[in-house]
Amino acid sequence: RNKAINATVAKSQFLATMSHEIRTPISSIMGFLELLSGSGLSKEQRVEAISLAYATGQSLLGLIGEILDVDKIESGNYQLQPQ
Repeated sequence: RNKAINATVAKSQFLATMSHEIRTPISSIMGFLELLSGSGLSKEQRVEAISLAYATGQSLLGLIGEILDVDKIESGNYQLQPQ
């Protein structure tokens, strides 16, 4: 019973952490898009904002991939891929 309680607590903490880790880059992307919607940016500033939003999106995709991998490992459905 203690193992089940500990597992539930650990999963809740993991989900809270992941929620924060996902929310932060999404907020950044939204901020970059808000900047881009304004007309006061130079072409160079727009290119920089787009580059930062893209990099943040890539980082977010990587994080989501890692979360999915953890879920696969926990469920026993993870298969190693030789490289």
